Amino acid sequence: MSELEANLNQVLRVLDHLGPRELAVVEERLAARKQVAEQPPEVAADFFKLPFDDYLAMTREERDAIALRAYQTLGAWIDAELEKRNAEWMLVCGGQVIESSPTLRNYPSREKLMQIGRQRRLVPFVFVREPLIEESGWSALARDDFYPTIRLTVAAPSAMVEHLPAAGIEITADFDSGSPNLLVDYDQMLSQQIVDYQPIDLAHFRSHLGQAYRFHVLPLLIGVRSEDGVVTAREFQALCVLDWRQTPLCLINTNREALAGRNLLIEFPLRLELDGARRVTRLLPT
Repeated sequence: MSELEANLNQVLRVLDHLGPRELAVVEERLAARKQVAEQPPEVAADFFKLPFDDYLAMTREERDAIALRAYQTLGAWIDAELEKRNAEWMLVCGGQVIESSPTLRNYPSREKLMQIGRQRRLVPFVFVREPLIEESGWSALARDDFYPTIRLTVAAPSAMVEHLPAAGIEITADFDSGSPNLLVDYDQMLSQQIVDYQPIDLAHFRSHLGQAYRFHVLPLLIGVRSEDGVVTAREFQALCVLDWRQTPLCLINTNREALAGRNLLIEFPLRLELDGARRVTRLLPT
């Protein structure tokens, strides 16, 4: 038995003989120790003490620069906290993790972030897990290779499903079951008035193929049409990537409009038939 194990057994024996009052003191001390352990590194103090009103008054470039420094400086802590919580995102305000979730479906809304920022008078930072993009290759690539694609109609989340063709735009997305998320061209969505920009929109910085890219997590209404002509639509939290054409997401396919992940399959759900001979994707009736 190691010295550590011996000491632990001794502590456990002592705990077995403590009364309710003494145990309450121990629990209070342990809770305080746990809270200290879960605090981000001291270097993060400047980020998490930034007044919310000051943050909103900054330029977009200044806000994005703060987010970039946060990911660069706190990257190891962010990834460790997300892993510990089995979370896709976590909300941090004043250095305290106040909420997290294993899915982007309930990523905090603009209204919620504004409410938290006003109440606490500090910036409500949201940090997201690095998206897994396997890039496993019916977009034509080099050396007679092709990427399966899927046609999508994209509209603002406020659009009515019956008005989707008129209210949205059609895009051809490369389909990658190795990605859990939908990634789209933010500038295209912005120019088509599918999304707008608000100061509370937090920038996220992650990397792919060794290069960094920047995105916002925003809701979109996504529509698909099956072989029998039935249109189905769902709201998705999409990764809206800025400067799309200059990002590593377009290195494999320079003409890529979007990247559709397996969440489309799961959340609709969809039945797809990939025809390698004709190099087409069929959306089958469910």
